[in-house]
Amino acid sequence: MFIPQRPITEGIIFQNIIMKKLCYFAIVLLIGTSCTKNSTKSTDIEYLTKSNLSKLSDNAGAIHSYLIDQVGKTNNLALLTKEQYRYAIYSIKMEGVELNYFDTKLAIDKRGIYDFKNYITNHFAYKSEYEQDILKQIVSITISSQDFNEINKQFNKLKSEILSKSFTATKQLCLLGALEIARSSSKYWLDAKQNQLNPYHQFFENYQKPYFPDCVTIIDICMFAISYDEYLENGYNPTQAETAAAQDAAYQSGLAGMAGGACV
Repeated sequence: MFIPQRPITEGIIFQNIIMKKLCYFAIVLLIGTSCTKNSTKSTDIEYLTKSNLSKLSDNAGAIHSYLIDQVGKTNNLALLTKEQYRYAIYSIKMEGVELNYFDTKLAIDKRGIYDFKNYITNHFAYKSEYEQDILKQIVSITISSQDFNEINKQFNKLKSEILSKSFTATKQLCLLGALEIARSSSKYWLDAKQNQLNPYHQFFENYQKPYFPDCVTIIDICMFAISYDEYLENGYNPTQAETAAAQDAAYQSGLAGMAGGACV
């Protein structure tokens, strides 16, 4: 799993992180991968068994919510600019990933995002129809209900389906990671809307437009998938790509959440 390192605090003061709540996520996966960029080897692929694929994708969801929540709890969100929020997210260093602040994927095209099926088809034309369909199903599940228990059941069913398929493990990890990002995002932002103690509740409290969980989810899963693929192409091993992409997704997710859950 991931271990967050001490954040850099130039201009943004971080308080002590309460690690007790994250004990479950602080267990390091002993998977024998190198922590150096440009180190993809055959062994980096061989360890991607179905069990490890499931654990690694769970890790993506955990990173997503951890980063968003920590930045929310240790900063006055109402006063942060977009650039300051970006810095706060990337100042929390992830174990095993030396992510260059300026190399991260920072922008995602939001044009046409309400028509998520065409959006995914257009932005992931390089992926197979099956992979595109899974991404569409992930979004469909998210917008099917605001009852997280119901959403969770559907995510579990889809995750089992993905794991049952015989295709490249790295592609499976991308889809599973996107699913867990969506699961984590759904849970966190539904809580932000309803829970007054959530640091992001202030952005939903007086928001007059309808809540669009699909917008946040599309941004999350697309950011994760785009980043994951690019990090792999640039020499990161699958574990590093998954961790770095989850950090990129958290940044985009937080910005969308502060827009009241709407794509604006």
